[in-house]
Amino acid sequence: MQEAYVYCREKGFRGFVADQSLLNIGMKYMDELGDSTLRCTRGEAYQFHREHPEVLEMPFSGNCNGFFQNYLAGRWERIKGSNYNTEKNREAAEQIRETALKYGCSVTQVVMGFFRFQPFACVPLYATSDPGHVGDVCASLEVPLTEEDYAWFWV
Repeated sequence: MQEAYVYCREKGFRGFVADQSLLNIGMKYMDELGDSTLRCTRGEAYQFHREHPEVLEMPFSGNCNGFFQNYLAGRWERIKGSNYNTEKNREAAEQIRETALKYGCSVTQVVMGFFRFQPFACVPLYATSDPGHVGDVCASLEVPLTEEDYAWFWV
């Protein structure tokens, strides 16, 4: 991305306005994506966004494909074969559950609240077939989450 960004600047082109790569609370411990055309916002890509806040991060699968909701609800058939279904993410699910209980909010609100504490502009993509879920995600902005609630993720 950095090379393309520099090229555009040198040629006087507008360049990137957004990046759609994977960034979410479950990616740290997930298995590989299995598709070489997909990439995660980590390492150089994460640093790129820190250095270029004018390039919006619009991550896909912001809700981790519902892994944490399904795991915590005991819906095992829905998480079988999930890239997120790792021992470390199952441990992370307990941290997420504790945070949801602390604030009396939903697991989804904790999962999506993660994006509020990125050091760059971040608008995750979210899709659902249930209109009620959209309201739940929007309400995540009202939950008084803090950066400390996600401290376990950065360790």
